[in-house]
Amino acid sequence: DYRFYTSVQNKFQASNPYYGNDGSGSLGLNGAAINIATAGYYRIMADIGASPKTYSITAITAWGIIGDAKVFGALNSLPPMTYDAADKKWKIVINLKGGKSFKFRANNSNGINLGTGDAGSGMPDYAGATMKYNVATISVPGLSTVTLPYVVTLDLSSPRNYTYTLVKQ
Repeated sequence: DYRFYTSVQNKFQASNPYYGNDGSGSLGLNGAAINIATAGYYRIMADIGASPKTYSITAITAWGIIGDAKVFGALNSLPPMTYDAADKKWKIVINLKGGKSFKFRANNSNGINLGTGDAGSGMPDYAGATMKYNVATISVPGLSTVTLPYVVTLDLSSPRNYTYTLVKQ
């Protein structure tokens, strides 16, 4: 069961006022908990500035890489990344072209994608100090004439503080 807790003195904690389901599918102050019956990764968003206050829940079945940095299949995000439960990170070993760029894309669709961006530039695209939704691509270091294998990781384990790494093999 989930609730959207408000911040009190810049702290989110269970004793703070919260928003939950108001019975109509919208959010209400101290409403009922929202139940997600199936374990997995989800993108959960709330808009408490809207009237009525709304929320959405999207299941994430896969993450992949899209962009001209990929050697093959630049227009799709296949092959999918693999989730490593021990590290709590999505990982892939993939050949990438130097000087080119990519984004992370969920469910092989443009609806949810993560790139690099200034976290201070606002909601609702905020995803952490180095990542945002629906923004600029991530550049691969090096020259465009060189393609090298990289271990690419996407760490979504800390809400509002998503990160990624590129490690040349």
